[in-house]
Amino acid sequence: MALLSGVPRTSEASLIGDPATCAVTHALNVVTCVPASATVGSGSEFIFPSIVGDLFSVDVAASSITLAFLPFDFGIGFRPDLVFLATFGDLGSSLGALVGVSMATFGLVENLDASHLSFTADSVTISFAGSRWSTPETPPPSR
Repeated sequence: MALLSGVPRTSEASLIGDPATCAVTHALNVVTCVPASATVGSGSEFIFPSIVGDLFSVDVAASSITLAFLPFDFGIGFRPDLVFLATFGDLGSSLGALVGVSMATFGLVENLDASHLSFTADSVTISFAGSRWSTPETPPPSR
């Protein structure tokens, strides 16, 4: 279960080696982003820990941000009326301004589309309100 959010730029450049920040706004204050800032490199830069365990890992790559729902024995849903925003910032630096964002979902992600994205010249915000994330069903035990 993952979400890919493209980060097109005014020029062909890479975020690798640049700083990035992560902030979560959650109405119940039960989800955070750790660490608050990181240098973009290979692998995940951020984790979203919550009271039930780590929910997502976040990989900021050369020109994309990938959120992966971490394996649980159950899925998770976010009420449509509950504020849950993740903002990834400091993405502009010397590479130029962001000029657009797009989204592709894959895996078992429901009720999440481009209307959940907003952006500024150097940040991308994703609203999780109303979305549902789950893991593939475990195959039945063999007999």
